[in-house]
Amino acid sequence: MAEYVRQMHKRIYKIIGSFAVAQISLPIDLGNLNATVQVLSGNLWINNTKAAVANSTSFALSSTVSPILDINADILNMISDVTGATVQIILWED
Repeated sequence: MAEYVRQMHKRIYKIIGSFAVAQISLPIDLGNLNATVQVLSGNLWINNTKAAVANSTSFALSSTVSPILDINADILNMISDVTGATVQIILWED
């Protein structure tokens, strides 16, 4: 299961940003690093299962309501709805 974390005063390891997420499950390998996921536009559903789905098993993020999530996971799967989403991810050093 993913751990939800807040990283403060850590060095940035890598920025994966600004990329589009469509209605197809998109897996991102986080390498078990702490990450901040930010939705720049659209709606996004994320989870740490084999395939992301837009339902109650996923965490919903919206660029207008809750655009940021801090998480620690090996793999993060994302999917959007018909609006599409633009996302950026920051990986933090341990």
